[in-house]
Amino acid sequence: MPSHWLSLSATVSEARKAAVSSYLLGQGANGLTEHHDDLNFHDGDGPLVSGEPSEWRPPPPAAPDARVKITGWFPDEGQAAALHAGLTAVLDGIGETDEPRLEVVPDQDWNSTWKKNFGPTRIADGVWVVPSWCEAPLEAAAELQLRLDPGLAFGTGTHPTTARCVTLLRERLADRAGASVLDVGTGTGILAIAALRLGAGRAVGVDPDKNSVAAARENADLNDVGARFDVYPGSVDHGPDGTYDVVLANLIAPLLVRLADGLAARVAPGGVLIVSGLLAKQRAAVVRTFAERGLTVDRELLEDDWCAVQFRGSS
Repeated sequence: MPSHWLSLSATVSEARKAAVSSYLLGQGANGLTEHHDDLNFHDGDGPLVSGEPSEWRPPPPAAPDARVKITGWFPDEGQAAALHAGLTAVLDGIGETDEPRLEVVPDQDWNSTWKKNFGPTRIADGVWVVPSWCEAPLEAAAELQLRLDPGLAFGTGTHPTTARCVTLLRERLADRAGASVLDVGTGTGILAIAALRLGAGRAVGVDPDKNSVAAARENADLNDVGARFDVYPGSVDHGPDGTYDVVLANLIAPLLVRLADGLAARVAPGGVLIVSGLLAKQRAAVVRTFAERGLTVDRELLEDDWCAVQFRGSS
């Protein structure tokens, strides 16, 4: 492994990001990252689309400001100046004025570094997320513990959006043992697993990312609910046909709007749709979208400018 890595990035228009990505990959980048200012919540666990965006149907929304930062990661083998000069020429050729940024990043045990910041967390009253490599704290002994190993999937379950979904799930399932659940964009499977541990009968998770599908299945086994949790690659229109008592979608607001038809169609008569991943300022547009499809607001929670809304379907 190299002792250092090179991070080479530039911010360009959505329409021209392919040219930058092609250059970076053509020069041997080990990986690429995209950063959208208004779609990245800077906390390591925001409600972003997981997996390869091109696999989503419909695709995820473009950056609100139509600009995206593309970063390529290279082993530091003495080619920093050449890479920087090459990207400068590419940007000049496509009419972009941004100056490429080059950083040298020391190598480290990335996985261990990340794990240091993820420990047992109470995400809702009486509900804990406990990483698989940690012991549960004494105060969690009498409470529900959700064992989790994110692997390469998205989401540790500690973001306010996830926590508010768990709160709504707990309320909804308190007197509805055996309910059916669909979790759209399941990621690590945390919401579907919480639903099963809180009394749901069966759950289906869908996610376009193969790493998420694998992680969700493994986490289901960690929590002894694997026999009642089926995970499929894809989006809301994948998995078994039919409707569900509870439909979950912890996704960004523009994607909730785009998937509204499919989500609404999955809600059983008298069932609920629990959505999150939206900011308070985005609430009105999301509520209006689902109201147009016959769903009414039944309950909602707001914390740190994040909303979770429970809609009720018609009986």
